[in-house]
Amino acid sequence: MLSDIGFTIYPGEVIGLIGPNGAGKTTVLECLAGLLPSNSGAIAYRGRPLSLPHRKEALFYVPDGILPLAEQTVNWVLKFFERLYVGSRERLRAFWLLLLFVGLLVGHGL
Repeated sequence: MLSDIGFTIYPGEVIGLIGPNGAGKTTVLECLAGLLPSNSGAIAYRGRPLSLPHRKEALFYVPDGILPLAEQTVNWVLKFFERLYVGSRERLRAFWLLLLFVGLLVGHGL
């Protein structure tokens, strides 16, 4: 059971959730992404409430424990989510460029 979870992420920030196994990190992320229900609270994006149907416009969540994702290349996972998140090709392209820049993705045709 989670309670009193709250944080703000500002433009340009990258955050991480840390804690021991069983602390609720995955549960928080899955509630934010809308994969698990929550019984209270609200999610806002750019100062406005973010409804469940619109979360994928603002959030990109890749669960770490789902096979075959763990066995695939970064390129495969990105293409999979590109098809899942219709209309976000430019955002995904920008992410590919970032991965190329930091050296995590090699030889992808953009």
